Amino acid sequence: MEINFLFDEDVTVDLVRFARERGYYASRHVNNAGLNGKDDIVVLDYAVENDLTLVTENARDFRRLLWRDPKHPGRHEIHPGLVLIEDGGLLAEEEIAWFAAFLDHIEGRDDLVNRIFEVHSPDRIEEFERPPLDSL
Repeated sequence: MEINFLFDEDVTVDLVRFARERGYYASRHVNNAGLNGKDDIVVLDYAVENDLTLVTENARDFRRLLWRDPKHPGRHEIHPGLVLIEDGGLLAEEEIAWFAAFLDHIEGRDDLVNRIFEVHSPDRIEEFERPPLDSL
């Protein structure tokens, strides 16, 4: 399986170029996918349908959608991964540095299925496996 990314509207579009330079050629930004301003569940559905790991600063909403959302129970039992940039308001250069640290963290992996990464800083990346929905 090939890892690629969908970057949410709250992160810089420069991450697409950076990801492609690092070999993640099918990565894209929501702006280029016609998803800018769409509901979070639509963005998440697109990421899952296109096998793209979602990268966002919107940790609260996307964590809720994947861990437990009573409006969409069981909607995404399997997903291609989620990367949460935990410090909103970063400059574009800082977002790239934090994402570069994340890419170093996952180097050598074939997939990120059902993994959630919280990037608190370039030196602090936490990784979780999403439990099955019936255990929540």
